[in-house]
Amino acid sequence: MIINEYADVVIGLQYGDEGKGKVTASLIEEMPTYQLTARYNGGPNAGHSIHKKNGAHYALHQIPSSVPYQNLGWIGPGTVLDVEKLEKEIEEFKTV
Repeated sequence: MIINEYADVVIGLQYGDEGKGKVTASLIEEMPTYQLTARYNGGPNAGHSIHKKNGAHYALHQIPSSVPYQNLGWIGPGTVLDVEKLEKEIEEFKTV
């Protein structure tokens, strides 16, 4: 059997300051063939900043790291959501 598909996975099981979002964002920027990122736990308190090569800057708390790159982002079960903060973060993206 030959498998021609693969998945790259960035997993962190510590606190939100591991830098998972920044690592994920840099992978997406270098490899635009990535199609999806997912958040599977945690909450809105950690957050991280993404600095794109084109000079754009994003502060994310709940939105997955792929969204600034026009890729799909999935917020999975086990993720703690603050709906009001999520709505505000989405609105901020609309103005950028």
